[in-house]
Amino acid sequence: MEQYTPPARKLATKNRIQPEATCLQNLPIRSLTLLITACLSSQLKADNGQAYLPANIMDGRNLLGETANTIGNTLDSLFGAPDKNQINDSVLILRSGIYLDDKNEASLFGEVSFRADLPSTEEKLQLLVRAQKEDNYGDNDNTSVHDRGDSRSSEQFIRSSKAGIYFRYIHQKETSPWQTIIDTGFAFDNTDAEPVSTLRVRKTYQFPNGWQVRPEPTVFWSHKNDFAVGLGLHSQKRLSDTLLLQNSTNFGVYLTPETSYYNHGWQLSNRLSDDLRVSYNLSFYSHDDIDDPVDTVEISASLRRRIHENWLFFSVIPADKHSSDNDYKRDLSLTLQLEAKFGSQY
Repeated sequence: MEQYTPPARKLATKNRIQPEATCLQNLPIRSLTLLITACLSSQLKADNGQAYLPANIMDGRNLLGETANTIGNTLDSLFGAPDKNQINDSVLILRSGIYLDDKNEASLFGEVSFRADLPSTEEKLQLLVRAQKEDNYGDNDNTSVHDRGDSRSSEQFIRSSKAGIYFRYIHQKETSPWQTIIDTGFAFDNTDAEPVSTLRVRKTYQFPNGWQVRPEPTVFWSHKNDFAVGLGLHSQKRLSDTLLLQNSTNFGVYLTPETSYYNHGWQLSNRLSDDLRVSYNLSFYSHDDIDDPVDTVEISASLRRRIHENWLFFSVIPADKHSSDNDYKRDLSLTLQLEAKFGSQY
């Protein structure tokens, strides 16, 4: 398990567009403005009031969705006899976009992840495949702008978040409110593969004042770093039909050598419309390897627009990060991201 750090702001050099070639000030402002305006303000082409995309794009979406479903059913058949009439919830997620910083540099990025649903197992079992470290841009698990997402502090401390292949086992008895989640597999770092396992136990408490609180103790093991233990406390309260307030606190300790890490964050999410949501985030990160009480403070916002149905989204994410190793000087950035989800449910 590697040291927890805030979401990476500087992407790989090979993906960076050098300032003399294409920098923020030299980007075609008109094209960029049109792109943002089209994605966030206007509707797609419509026929009888219903938005639609060109036929070739829809055919590609359907093909990728069927492929995800076929792969899920094929893997599921290894564990039992899948029900052909049951919809498989396997999903393929593609993200791409551009990252701009205040040094007039631009970086292109792309991400791919796949989750295979295996309903034939006696308990809930999933296969997770990620081509790179899981990031927080956009919704990782949800498909609607109504739901939570973009949280830069929730459930990110001790988990199988690195690139790799993992089996996820979810167990919960009908008579018990406790849920047990086991992630086990291999984390990849370039050409190196490392066995890792994570055990999480969680339960959600509902309080009369409207708060939902979920404690989540965690045990982590990896071949390289041995054991680590952690405790997460996640809570949320719906302030209105459109406002949702969330906070998350995570504390973890590596046992060999003994090193502790901490992060805490708040998020206020506002649903402006059925297709548009904005969230405001404040996060603090720290660990005992530094002299300062706080290692990093990050302030960000996310404006997320649903472009088409429940599978295509566009996000604009401005952020400001202050790190102790940079004397807490500002580190402004802007991320423009397009996200597409493929599966039978989309």
